[in-house]
Amino acid sequence: MNHFATRITAGLVGIAASVALVAPAFAGSATGSGTGALTAHGSGTAQVSGDVDAMGISGAGVLVVVDNGGDAKVVIHGKGKVSVSGHTRTYVGFNGSAAITGNNVTVRLAGVNVNVAAKGHGSFSLKGHGTYDTKPGVTGGEGTWSSTGTTGSL
Repeated sequence: MNHFATRITAGLVGIAASVALVAPAFAGSATGSGTGALTAHGSGTAQVSGDVDAMGISGAGVLVVVDNGGDAKVVIHGKGKVSVSGHTRTYVGFNGSAAITGNNVTVRLAGVNVNVAAKGHGSFSLKGHGTYDTKPGVTGGEGTWSSTGTTGSL
């Protein structure tokens, strides 16, 4: 594994380990509202909205970060062309990982090999094929992404 890939992997493992203290991984499509953690692995569209204490997301596709709260911190490792419009940053051709925190943010990655580890207060939506787990959110538990979309709470 090259140095770049090792750094991405180490960063995601660290974020996932932090989230794992609160909740295991989840995949699927779900929405709702709550406080907890989510992990998801799959291909399709993964979205997390709310107050994000810690989030790591990786994959290849289009990454969108909407910073409605004005305090989001976004660290990108990888490739992609960024465009900014108002509070929205769009990374087209994204292939890598991102670490994100902030209040009143929405993070969406549409693509393949999508991995999400998030902790905070809010909701998530997963559409496509994959697995997920949440704890201790209102919809806590394991599930699968669906082609029509699954929603739940962190």
